[in-house]
Amino acid sequence: MNKKLGFLFLLFFLFACGKTDKNVQPLKLADFYFFTLKEGKEMKITGEEFTQGQVVKVKIFVENFGYKKTDKGYKISVMELLKIIDSEGSIVYSKVEVDQTRVLEELNQYLIFVNTLGFSKRMPAGDYTLVFEIVDRIKKQKLKIKKKIHVKALI
Repeated sequence: MNKKLGFLFLLFFLFACGKTDKNVQPLKLADFYFFTLKEGKEMKITGEEFTQGQVVKVKIFVENFGYKKTDKGYKISVMELLKIIDSEGSIVYSKVEVDQTRVLEELNQYLIFVNTLGFSKRMPAGDYTLVFEIVDRIKKQKLKIKKKIHVKALI
């Protein structure tokens, strides 16, 4: 009986101390930046101001994603949603990447998401909010990333 109590206490202690298993921790944003490609190399963009007609890329690094160990590697299953919302709360652009289920041979530290953002010439100049949602189907968790940007008029 004492062994059972000791085992239960050990389990409670591990749970209370925050077990560091990657599959238990919440999703976390590790890095996020805008960039363009110049001669095949990433050129980071500083600031959050863009121009109508400009095309940029955004790279998001996510830590602590869920996985299931399989005989072929590590199965992951995530979904990504992207929205551009104007200052009045209306969605001006929306994209959903649904099928992101795959098996990785090795478990990477980050999941990397790359998106191309085009600010059309018809898009009104003004303030916008980019909203990225990463949904981890295995852990049944969401990570929501919001970034304020400004689109200036094409001169």
